[in-house]
Amino acid sequence: MVTKGGALQRQRHLPHLNARLDAKSVMLILTSEANYTGLVKTSDSVVGVTVAKAEDRGTWSVPEAALIGIIAFCFILILPFLSLRPIHDHGFFSSRFQEREVTTLISLAGTTLILAPVILLIIKKRHLGGWWKSIEWNSGRYIWESAISGAVLAVVWSLCLKYLRGTAGSFRDTHLALTVILAVTTEVLASAAVGEMYFRGILFVALAKRFGATVSVLVTTVAFTFVHLGHMFYVLPVAVTLGVWRLKTKSVASCFALHASYNLLI
Repeated sequence: MVTKGGALQRQRHLPHLNARLDAKSVMLILTSEANYTGLVKTSDSVVGVTVAKAEDRGTWSVPEAALIGIIAFCFILILPFLSLRPIHDHGFFSSRFQEREVTTLISLAGTTLILAPVILLIIKKRHLGGWWKSIEWNSGRYIWESAISGAVLAVVWSLCLKYLRGTAGSFRDTHLALTVILAVTTEVLASAAVGEMYFRGILFVALAKRFGATVSVLVTTVAFTFVHLGHMFYVLPVAVTLGVWRLKTKSVASCFALHASYNLLI
């Protein structure tokens, strides 16, 4: 039972308790959505609260995203020229489509291997919490809905192009010589994965943190369309859709599913 006298006695002891707390330094970290850190420090002479904005280490920065994008773009342009002649001289593949798919796959794989140490170094230095977390992969969100949406978009857009231009939307110059394994590996898996991890992953996160989600959608859509300039009529609708889808689902995995199913059927 708490008596009035006991309460008064505890109040008398409070100054002594405060004095003991003042003799120590207490660090209290308060994490919020904006990644702020509150620093609470008490000492013999100073008792107060100072709230300071901590260095933001939770997301990619725009300079880092730009640097990775520039390096990747250069290597993706250079590596096909280095690999195309040996592949062509080898004479193993029966069509130019197959040769192009192989050179594309080599350029994507080579660029990924070259950039991997740089990306891992940035993740470690900036404490981004791992690769998948840093790009907001979020594999459990809207995967089937995304795959179905990509397939429907591909079919509808192919019909539109056939009506407007007389040809269906397709990256494939050959049909009989098409190797399914190469097409699926390069266009459906590798190209979609690398593209989404950068454009809707690293670049989107960096721009959204710095300029907001709307600007991030616009810039990533334009940049994605630009690097596919030769296929702009085929890429533009899915580029816009992917930007909006990324904003809705907050998941790079869902964008990959949409992108892959679109590439499979376009």
